[in-house]
Amino acid sequence: MSLVFCPQCGLLLPAGSTACPRCGRPAPAPVPAVPHAAVHAAPHYTRAPDHGLRLGDYLGPLLLFCIPLAGLLAAMIWACGGTASAHRRKLAQAYLIQQVIFWAVVLALAVFYMLGLYMQLLQFWAL
Repeated sequence: MSLVFCPQCGLLLPAGSTACPRCGRPAPAPVPAVPHAAVHAAPHYTRAPDHGLRLGDYLGPLLLFCIPLAGLLAAMIWACGGTASAHRRKLAQAYLIQQVIFWAVVLALAVFYMLGLYMQLLQFWAL
């Protein structure tokens, strides 16, 4: 059983009616129901072949990463999805992780160095 609506006023017509009770327009012919399996058939997707990055595709971003502010900005944009290439996105994410680790080590060394200077200063003033 399929639902039939009046094409003029939009009223849901009772089953088996020949005309709309509201506006009097003749009821349209009912559309046969589509089988459930045909409506919900699984779509078929194909994936485009992934060729990866060539040597020049790696060297360009790596040279750009050597420019201090522009490289960092490009890496952040690419790492957050600003490129269609999944390989370039992963390269930018790896670069950012490397930068975080590098600057964390530099900061830790600077803190330990400053603590050492502070301890030497305390020993000097204690004498």
